[in-house]
Amino acid sequence: MAKPRWIEQQPFAGKSAIIAGGSQGIGLAVAKEVVRLGGSVCIVAIGSLAEAKKEVESLRVSENQFVETVLCDVTRPTWTRWHLSSMSI
Repeated sequence: MAKPRWIEQQPFAGKSAIIAGGSQGIGLAVAKEVVRLGGSVCIVAIGSLAEAKKEVESLRVSENQFVETVLCDVTRPTWTRWHLSSMSI
């Protein structure tokens, strides 16, 4: 969990992160921290994304932040390139 001072400073404001495996575990925890610190995230996973998106969106500190999800198996590079190339992050 980020220190209150970091949350106040919003060091990730205006920045975006693509997080592979963000539907659960460490990936989900990282997505939550990035959003708490002002950033936007794109969660890429093969797991259930609806609940993860809801959890992460609830932590947004600005209406300018976005939380996108992409159902994709990142172990397949061709699929990953195709899915991510259509995004404007």
